[in-house]
Amino acid sequence: MGFKGKFGGKSNSIGGGKEQNSDIAAAVGYMEAPSGGGPTGSSIMRANHAKYALESYMNCKIFQGFDHETFYMDNGFSSLLHLDQSCRDCFTQYRVMKAMDTIELLGILPTSDFGKFCSKKYLSIVHPNIEESLFGDSEQRRQVLAGNHPKSRFYGEFLELAKEVWLLHLLAFSLDPPPSRFEASKGAQFQPQYMESVARFFVGWEAVDQMVGFQVGPGFKLGKGRVMKARVYLVQDMSNHY
Repeated sequence: MGFKGKFGGKSNSIGGGKEQNSDIAAAVGYMEAPSGGGPTGSSIMRANHAKYALESYMNCKIFQGFDHETFYMDNGFSSLLHLDQSCRDCFTQYRVMKAMDTIELLGILPTSDFGKFCSKKYLSIVHPNIEESLFGDSEQRRQVLAGNHPKSRFYGEFLELAKEVWLLHLLAFSLDPPPSRFEASKGAQFQPQYMESVARFFVGWEAVDQMVGFQVGPGFKLGKGRVMKARVYLVQDMSNHY
């Protein structure tokens, strides 16, 4: 089972079954509100949509710092001084890292910026109470706090998720200018040119009825006016009915 599935529930497919939904709800209960208004008001969701609140929480945490060239793993701003070289270095790192096994990479460079990123994000995403409920202890957290990378399947799956985001970050900073991230604020009107719904529109809703309940994943503005849409969970704007 992948990190998302294990973190969100104990069945094989996220989002199915009463028992799993209660597991997801328990995980969501430990979450902090993401910036810009997050899914803390879980009553706005249908029962089988709690997985989107979980995904929102995880994305909020793991993408925090994306706009900085090192994810704030250090205070460097080398791209300001040597932009062309910095772009080339990022693309070289992207190609090398993409071809390498994540565990092997961390075995060679456990305290690299990527290693620090993995440790920092794991501690941020996985609340101690969640780890305790999943495994009966906090051994993995203790290992991460000590600067190690646990060999468990759960942590290994998390590393693959972290690697995907780190590779995306390297690819972004290999471009000039790099893509800019944007957020879909809670309560904002649905704008299809910048947003896509993670769930189907409910029958009877019209475009004017749609507003953002919470953001599930960030959007990115690319060069030449291109956009990677933000993923949002929509709710009905009842103000249009009065």
